[in-house]
Amino acid sequence: MLTVSTLADQFHAFHKTSDQMGALWKGSLDQLELWEDFTEEGVAARRQALREFADQAGQLAVSEGVHPTLDLIAFAARSTDEQLEWYHDFQQFNSNMGFHPMLLTFGPRFPLVTAEHGQRYLTRMSNLPKALRDFADRIASAVERGRVANLTMVEQTLGGIDRHLGAPVDPLAAQKPPTEMNEPEAAAWKAELERILRDAVRPALVELRDTINDRALPAARSDDHPGLVHLPGGGDSYERLVWANVSREVAAEEVHRIGLEQIERLEEEYRTIAGPLLGTTDVDAVSYTHLTLPTIQHWCRSRWSQYH
Repeated sequence: MLTVSTLADQFHAFHKTSDQMGALWKGSLDQLELWEDFTEEGVAARRQALREFADQAGQLAVSEGVHPTLDLIAFAARSTDEQLEWYHDFQQFNSNMGFHPMLLTFGPRFPLVTAEHGQRYLTRMSNLPKALRDFADRIASAVERGRVANLTMVEQTLGGIDRHLGAPVDPLAAQKPPTEMNEPEAAAWKAELERILRDAVRPALVELRDTINDRALPAARSDDHPGLVHLPGGGDSYERLVWANVSREVAAEEVHRIGLEQIERLEEEYRTIAGPLLGTTDVDAVSYTHLTLPTIQHWCRSRWSQYH
């Protein structure tokens, strides 16, 4: 018999396995060998499973009554399902949060401790070429379906890969060996990682680069039309994505209005508080002066060094 606790455990296990972009962000060792599934079949199966979890939560709510865990499962499942409609076609071109930039930022920073961690990490890197090629196939498929990011995002992604390929040392080689390895073991582990990066990962990264350059770049949308509203079905989907991100039924225009009002309130605060101190009420000048003050620069550097 399915219970709230059982469903919660099943949903948590599914999330840990399927959300590998999140696992990359967290440096999770739980599913170390896995990468995000970019294939159309894999994404479709994931979305179907999410809908089933939401349905199961709804069915349990009939017998269990109002239950916060069931509400959470239902919302998380349906929200993720909505976001996956566009996620792999567009978000992966984000120059900060896309697959390649996240790979460079978090890929070589896993907290490896044991020899088992080390072997599993090498297996992970051996599996990376398939993920890169699946990503390239996804891009080619998205182009055929008319789902292409805007020009700047495509160019930035391409530039990031070119810098990666042109680096004298592969940035992914920065991963430290497991802390429990002795010096000879760590040296052998490092040599094997570098071999995998050179012989397996680099060729797949070149293929990804060529796919973006040859397929996505020529088809990239104008920067004047970056939003989903410029794509078939994008307007309706955008409304659903608002719900998926704020958990409320609110029109996109209303969210936009609230954002503009908040910006106006903040700018008024800048004029009132910083204006007399800096001798200007021009918001652009206030922002520039604020960011270039030595005390602010020192604070930013301190915070950066603290967390990086």
